[in-house]
Amino acid sequence: MEDNVELEKAKESLVNILRREQTILGQAPEEYKKLLLEQKTTPLLLEMILENAMYVRKNIPEFISKGTGQFLIRLTDKYLAKFSVREETSTHITIISYHPNLENNVPVLKEIFPNLYVADHHYFGMLKKNNFTLEKGHECVITNDLTENGKYELLDAKILYNTGHNKTIQTLSNSSSIKSELYLIISQLMEIKSDKNSKYALTYNRHVNERYSASCGSMDEAALNMFFTQIDKTTREGKLIAGDLDHIFIYKRQSTVYSPQIKIINQKKII
Repeated sequence: MEDNVELEKAKESLVNILRREQTILGQAPEEYKKLLLEQKTTPLLLEMILENAMYVRKNIPEFISKGTGQFLIRLTDKYLAKFSVREETSTHITIISYHPNLENNVPVLKEIFPNLYVADHHYFGMLKKNNFTLEKGHECVITNDLTENGKYELLDAKILYNTGHNKTIQTLSNSSSIKSELYLIISQLMEIKSDKNSKYALTYNRHVNERYSASCGSMDEAALNMFFTQIDKTTREGKLIAGDLDHIFIYKRQSTVYSPQIKIINQKKII
């Protein structure tokens, strides 16, 4: 019940932020139109895009971070909002929808890795008419704040493969076990990707092939970038978390027979 209350607070906060942001546009619509015209957007498509465009200031007070193609803002102490960036003007970002198949990732990852913490991802669309309402859709994601509002440190898990050059990882009390857990999980995902597993399938999201051409050792960098190490500041104990799930699509195959060779990872060992 508490989680539902917190999620409703986060949704209300998101709606209020988006309503506010559409009143502080400056020159963003004109700059966005210029960008679209430079891309030779057809007049009909141009009109439709501009009519439905949503803008968020780059220096928004709730800003947390901006990655390659993603923009994060704080909603509450527990939840963040993630947007997929379509274009950038001098002062704003515009938003493009996430792929709808990403919704499968959370339940399927939880099924394959029952002891792995997979951050919740709640997908919503945003209806500009009637002063913004949230509906079923994929224009934004409300997800957990994995730092729990500063209680924990958060590091990319792939840093575990370069521990000799990272002082924070060297201070972890359980870095070896996290590295082993991560290795087993990535190995399992790569088996699925290679079609050795008849129950599940894994493909890359549309943006991944453009960004990742090299692997991290024997690991797949796109899959590695899904994972974080959450570090307790007091005990220096780390916890592996799947938190950035827009790099891959993982789903159950249709009309297939379960293979008994599928290995389900149970925390520190494969059963």
